[in-house]
Amino acid sequence: MLLKDKLLKESGEKKDILFLDVVDVYRNLPRKLLNFFRWSHLNLEFSYLLKTDDDTFINIGEVLTTLKAARIEQSQKVFTLPAAKLYLHWWSSFREGWPVHSFGKWREDNYHSVTYPPFPCGAGYVLSQDLVKFLGNKAYNFLYQDFQGEDVALGIWLAGINPLRYTGDKISCTWVCDGTCNPKACNRAELSIDEMYKAGEAYKNCSNFCGCHVK
Repeated sequence: MLLKDKLLKESGEKKDILFLDVVDVYRNLPRKLLNFFRWSHLNLEFSYLLKTDDDTFINIGEVLTTLKAARIEQSQKVFTLPAAKLYLHWWSSFREGWPVHSFGKWREDNYHSVTYPPFPCGAGYVLSQDLVKFLGNKAYNFLYQDFQGEDVALGIWLAGINPLRYTGDKISCTWVCDGTCNPKACNRAELSIDEMYKAGEAYKNCSNFCGCHVK
């Protein structure tokens, strides 16, 4: 069976794949991401959107615990934050002061600065509904899409509105950017297929995707 046929079969069974009219190469990842935000904004009802990679396991229980606390906290801030800021939140581990490269795989031809604006790690981040709405509308229609990478592109697109980072003692897990395994993390990244199955089995058995023997 051809890969295309396998993808169509899974999409028909699971309804978990979005097909886009974009050539699937690394340099088109920002375009794919923005198309996904636009589709989500136009077709789904949600409070938060979680973006991750297909080699990453998500500690969904801890992520949901934090997001439920975030909604309660937001409702208590209605009278203390400007309306324009109230729902513009993102949550991740952020890279700051990241250099703009002029050569190599990550060569940047379209953003002229010494460093990028802060951007989240692609292995896991959460955006509030209003941020996704902004990306699906204004960013999709008016902002440049051909930066060298999806994560740095997101930082550039959102730099102008300066969304609030979700921080504080209500957070029950933290995001990791690499293959480090921390039982208290929101995610475990850079997994092989075999490692993904093992992480899933451990999570099911003892709620610890690093393995039931790891503290």
